Amino acid sequence: MSEALGEALTPTWWRSLVSGREDDSLVLSSFRFGEACLETENDIEAQVLRVLRDTTSYMLQSDNWSNPFTPLAVMGGRRSALPEDLSESERALLRRIAGTMDDSDCPSLRARICDVYWTCIDRSDKGMLIQAIESYSQVSLEPSVWHGDGDAEWHRGLELAIRRRASGLSQLERMTQLLLERLDRVNPTDGFFGVQLSATLRRFNLVEEGGRAGLAMLAVQQAELARNEDSRKIEQDWHEEASLWFAKARLWQESVSAQVGLARALSAEAEDRRQGVGGDPATAANFVEQALKVLEAIPRIYRANHGVDEMIVDLRLRLVGDRQAVLDSMIPIEGGPVELSEMSADARTRVAGLPPVEALCALGSIQGDYSASNALERCEAAVRDHPLMAIFGGEILASSGRRVAVRQGGIGNIGGKDDGRMSPAVWHAMLREYGLYIGLVVRGRILPAVEVLTMESRFTIDLLYELCHRSPWIPAGHENAWAKGLLHGLNQDFVSASCILVPQVENLVRLHIQRAGAHTIVTEQDGTENEKGLPSLLDDEKTEEVFGSDLVFEMRALFTDSAGPNLRNTIAHGLASDHDLLGDPSTYSWWLALRFAMRNLASAPSPSGPVNNHLDVDDDAGEDGGAADG
Repeated sequence: MSEALGEALTPTWWRSLVSGREDDSLVLSSFRFGEACLETENDIEAQVLRVLRDTTSYMLQSDNWSNPFTPLAVMGGRRSALPEDLSESERALLRRIAGTMDDSDCPSLRARICDVYWTCIDRSDKGMLIQAIESYSQVSLEPSVWHGDGDAEWHRGLELAIRRRASGLSQLERMTQLLLERLDRVNPTDGFFGVQLSATLRRFNLVEEGGRAGLAMLAVQQAELARNEDSRKIEQDWHEEASLWFAKARLWQESVSAQVGLARALSAEAEDRRQGVGGDPATAANFVEQALKVLEAIPRIYRANHGVDEMIVDLRLRLVGDRQAVLDSMIPIEGGPVELSEMSADARTRVAGLPPVEALCALGSIQGDYSASNALERCEAAVRDHPLMAIFGGEILASSGRRVAVRQGGIGNIGGKDDGRMSPAVWHAMLREYGLYIGLVVRGRILPAVEVLTMESRFTIDLLYELCHRSPWIPAGHENAWAKGLLHGLNQDFVSASCILVPQVENLVRLHIQRAGAHTIVTEQDGTENEKGLPSLLDDEKTEEVFGSDLVFEMRALFTDSAGPNLRNTIAHGLASDHDLLGDPSTYSWWLALRFAMRNLASAPSPSGPVNNHLDVDDDAGEDGGAADG
């Protein structure tokens, strides 16, 4: 059979199926290979087509070096094909198929065959590695291809060439030249494609220092062209690229000038929204906040030359009016009680059929704000009507048996304290009710919506990073951590999600109350300075001014109170058990973080452009923080 296969193997079997369809993704080719496999009566041809069908079905994860190929579908404990499923004979056949391919074959197909063989079967076969890189470099640099599989394929080829070090230098230089030549030909009709080419060159550090200023000037020119075409988001992205390239060229004044250009472009889009152009006027505040985020990141030494402080003052005044417009646009929504099945159905409907970004915004607003004041009224009435629950004390034990909270009993617990503080019995009743609320929301809304959302859309770390980078609520320099935490949650890995995001929420609170004028540093006796921890931050009066009493209650009940889930402290000190991290509070904490990331984005329209996941972003310097108290 092996000899017969060697004699019979012919490229016409697959070339006829992909010829003229180079713009198609390999997944579509996989379906065609599968159909042809069922139709042919030639056993040898069927075997070849079956191997091609499986190999082209893998999803390429170019940013995952250890596991670049993942299954097309996973459902009910089952999955589609992976490289490790190939038998010994199929692996040998894959090598023979690669050996018959040449430059007349579809570059994506040839690159996939060679890459899979080298990566997953035989890494000593350097010829397969070289052919894989060469084929990746032949993938068309046109928007229609790039926005399909092209960007991932080029990124994979660059990564392979870089990993070869000196041996891959000639291939890397050739790929760099191809990218530069195509970037030099971009025009406004290419949309976000040119921006992404520039970002690829920058991400892989492919341009020597002497050429970086030229790319920065090209980005400035493209921003001007986009402004003339009224393409606000593309203009903003080109300003972003210009600033980053100038910074890499160590031209700091020019980099700041590009940042100011980005802020002006965001301010111009805000003015468009106020005039009803491009979206609802209530969304203008979002763009003003983004502009302020850009300007506030500019070092003070450069501000005077560009009038940055004056722009900040003007934008803050405009923001007051824009936020009032947001409040005026809100209307109360009332509804009667519903069963959990109806809640789940409603949650699924709210996110179904939406593009990825809009679906995430819908998920972030899938449940209205929790009303702590209403909960307080209900619990005070319950304590008055059932005084025994206040007279008798209680305690709360951790899963390890450790007593984490104690509530003293007594007649005095029925009413409030003389100093105006809340009765412990009422507070604990609120925490119990809130725990039930979390379970209801998680099981009736969040999880059903996540299932639909992740079934219909694929979310990448790049998309989530851009969302966080765009959000004025996410601290600059922390976007990658937020994006990874959000991605873990979308994969329903709420253990990892909560461990990443709960500390990040604390830093978010700290940053925003600092901006409101709060002092968050504690000076120790030896002169060292430490940042206040979340419990102290939530006690600061500025926190309620910035976040509102309802959200402050939620953060205190969820993150810091020992009678509640206490996620902040149990995670920080390693006390959270598997049961704790797999529970509803962990899932709810992820969703609460998602709400922060989507805040001010929920009412904005989907970003324009040929790809759904490209957003206008800005790049700010990170913020350092000292140690936080417990």
